[in-house]
Amino acid sequence: MLVSNHGILPVDGLLLDYAIKDAYGRWPRGLTDRRIFKIPIVRQFFMDLGIVLANPQTGQELLEREEIVYIMPGGAREAFKSNRERYELMWKRRMGFCAARDPYWVPIIPAVCVGIDETYHVLFDGYRLSEKIFGKNVLLP
Repeated sequence: MLVSNHGILPVDGLLLDYAIKDAYGRWPRGLTDRRIFKIPIVRQFFMDLGIVLANPQTGQELLEREEIVYIMPGGAREAFKSNRERYELMWKRRMGFCAARDPYWVPIIPAVCVGIDETYHVLFDGYRLSEKIFGKNVLLP
């Protein structure tokens, strides 16, 4: 199980996926937020890459099949953080991936992308601003 920080656009995840495929002949299976699957063109793109909806059942099924599972626990909150929060993980209590892998004794491999938080300049906290304007059920910040 690969666990990584999340940039505003997870280009780093795609590059890591290709590197793993090239080195080991296997594609990692990414887990993504339910909101991504509400955007038809993005949903199809992610599905074409083998990325699936993040939930405990899906994660466990992938681990049972001995898939390489790739997650970014910080999700949208971490992706849309401001420059003041560069390189801060926004995981809080998002540690469910630890419990999901326990029955299978799967190692957790940290995968860090240094530089992803410098790719774009985010002048304000887009996630919090979005919540204030649209509420907590907004599609994306």
